[in-house]
Amino acid sequence: MKKFYLVFILVLTTEFVHAQFFKDNVYYEGEVGAITSFLVKDEDGNSKIISLGGLSFRGGLGIHNEEESLFFGLHTGIEGNFRHKTGILPIYFDSKVAFDIGENTKLIFSFGYGKSFQVGPENYKGFLRKYTIARKYYSKG
Repeated sequence: MKKFYLVFILVLTTEFVHAQFFKDNVYYEGEVGAITSFLVKDEDGNSKIISLGGLSFRGGLGIHNEEESLFFGLHTGIEGNFRHKTGILPIYFDSKVAFDIGENTKLIFSFGYGKSFQVGPENYKGFLRKYTIARKYYSKG
């Protein structure tokens, strides 16, 4: 049963990202991810260890340096929150710093900052901050 929970958590907290590089130092990327909540109470007041909260679809366009170690881009997308029956439309600037940790592997630290607009029963807007630590494997050739 513990293996099931471990696989379940890894799948729900994984973000799938695809980046395509073209025209010297320009790139575009898209990402699909799951929004999860930990240690939440449901409508009946029962506590759950983990709960699927929604799905996230984002994409962006940006520039990078020759070594592919610094990235700056403009991103947007949509996030659906199942628990609150709302959608969120983020628009943000994203910056990444990548360090080589192996022959074909990079460690990436990412920071995004911008605006977020909620669509649903109540329309809110506010600031968005996105932090990511990722490991990227790539094949040369």
